[in-house]
Amino acid sequence: MLSPTQKGILMKIYLSIALMLVTLAGAQQKPVTSQPAAKPATATGLPSEETVNAFMHKMFGYDPSVTWEVVSIKPSSIAGISEVNVNLKNPQGQQNTKLYVAADGQHALIGEIIPFGSDPFAAARMALEKGIDGPTRGPADAPVTIVEFSDLQCPHCKEAQPTIDKLMSEEKNARLVFQNFPLQSHDWAAKAAAYADCVGRSSSDAFWKFMQGVYDAQSDILTTNADEKLTALADKSGVTPLHRAVRTRCAAAVRALLANGADPVRKNQSGSTPFHLAVQNTGRGGSGSSQSREQQKEIILLLLQHGAKPTDKDANGKTVEQSAMSSWIRELLQTRP
Repeated sequence: MLSPTQKGILMKIYLSIALMLVTLAGAQQKPVTSQPAAKPATATGLPSEETVNAFMHKMFGYDPSVTWEVVSIKPSSIAGISEVNVNLKNPQGQQNTKLYVAADGQHALIGEIIPFGSDPFAAARMALEKGIDGPTRGPADAPVTIVEFSDLQCPHCKEAQPTIDKLMSEEKNARLVFQNFPLQSHDWAAKAAAYADCVGRSSSDAFWKFMQGVYDAQSDILTTNADEKLTALADKSGVTPLHRAVRTRCAAAVRALLANGADPVRKNQSGSTPFHLAVQNTGRGGSGSSQSREQQKEIILLLLQHGAKPTDKDANGKTVEQSAMSSWIRELLQTRP
């Protein structure tokens, strides 16, 4: 039995062959006026746009309803093979087609370049293992790792989640990693991903609660109320809103919480204000990274804009300015009114 993937690859091959046969038959029935020979390749070894257009004219020029646009001509992932992307159009619609042109400039393949060898997915697996950094479930040393790329606004992702949960409950030796993948077509998905990232830095358990809460409330979340809804869901997941968002260096959540009335000078159980946490070189957001530093700077400016002051004191009488551990933070505080 062939797998769905194998069947899909074979179907593409069959369709490519059928397309070539139909095209050649049509070309024989309706010859077109000969065109001047095109230059075979550019100085870089890539076929020229003139050559590609001449090829397309020979293949499809018999049909006046077919037009095309050469989108790109570039080296492929295989040495000596060029990748040509062409957008084909006819009254029924349009289709992006890839041609892989051999180094001799005389042969081309239609389809996709796929990994090959005794372990064809090794490179993809290695890249995935280096890139995954989301919340996890299951044993860290599990022999199987499942990476879920999901959009919290996507209804299909929501529908798939019970199946994934069932799989994880049955497969005790599997690890699940969640990677935010917000689509540009969804208007509050990126914001939800930012909140999810903040919650996940605090606790994986809190993240899974937050994720399920967002899915459950998906139909009630709109662009106009996303901050309010997502803040409330983060709170329900067990994350202390403003202090936690500051400590995990999540500027998006800090901005939303302050906009919804969070108190920038309120002390937590340890007696620290959010501003005291903001100027410290601690936090699970990763104090040393350039990304964390930018987030930290944005948080400090947000707190200042909402009334917090460098002279605010914690429960021990220590000011924010005295708590600042880095010279750049002290300089930033001194330059602000």
